[in-house]
Amino acid sequence: MNEGRGGETEMNVMAPPEGSTLGLIAAGGLTPLLVAREARAGGWRVHAFATEESLDLSAEVDLVIPVQLGDAMIIMDHLSRVGIRAIVLSGTLPKARFFQSTLSDPVGLGGAFDWSDHTLFHQAATLLDAQGIRLLDQRQFLGPWLARVGNLTQHRPTSSQETEIARGFSVARQLARLGVGQTVVVKHGVVLAAEAVEGTDETIRRGCRLGGPGTVVVKVAAENHDFRFDVPSIGPTTIEALAEARGAVLAVEASRTLIVEPEVTVGMADSRGLALVARG
Repeated sequence: MNEGRGGETEMNVMAPPEGSTLGLIAAGGLTPLLVAREARAGGWRVHAFATEESLDLSAEVDLVIPVQLGDAMIIMDHLSRVGIRAIVLSGTLPKARFFQSTLSDPVGLGGAFDWSDHTLFHQAATLLDAQGIRLLDQRQFLGPWLARVGNLTQHRPTSSQETEIARGFSVARQLARLGVGQTVVVKHGVVLAAEAVEGTDETIRRGCRLGGPGTVVVKVAAENHDFRFDVPSIGPTTIEALAEARGAVLAVEASRTLIVEPEVTVGMADSRGLALVARG
């Protein structure tokens, strides 16, 4: 790892042993594609386990294996048969799908009644560790897209909005620590919305509808957040949701937040008069 601009930590792609294959569990969004490209550029072969949310990765990986909810054993069998000793999870899998599924064990990890992120992640890590498979921090493959400290747009928060940002960070970190969600919407010191299972964009829309123009959105990760399982992310759809709902500011954590399509994201925020900032 290297120190990037603003003092934040920048992670490098881990060089693989010669001829090694990386397993990639690919859910929705662009992130799995970015991980695949960086991994191959770093010398890995990549076998992708693609959920139905995944983009077409066939041009970016060496092998695509379609999987569905509950297919953990299919993945483990392939890892064992091919001799894959490192795996990365990437992309978005809406938690609501777990509740909408007819499977009693939608992840396929032993029928846990508790579907909280902490429990599911712990089960996955335990299963992989028992097979001698390393679960890698996906930031090793996403360094170029991690937010850097500073004001990312030409538009900057006002002094009163900076106060709202500080309030939002305090509340959001407590909620993230409890496993509730990562995003809060604030105005005049009042929390208008807190993220639960619906996701960031819907939280933004709900909170900004209540607060009206000028609301502030803050997105964080818990202090002990395990980046092997999730990297908080924003992108064009986040900015679109904020603009449509007449919000004003989006604040994220530097080095701990992925900006998907950063040039497009920042450009959209600027063109809509929004402030996008990353704080250390």
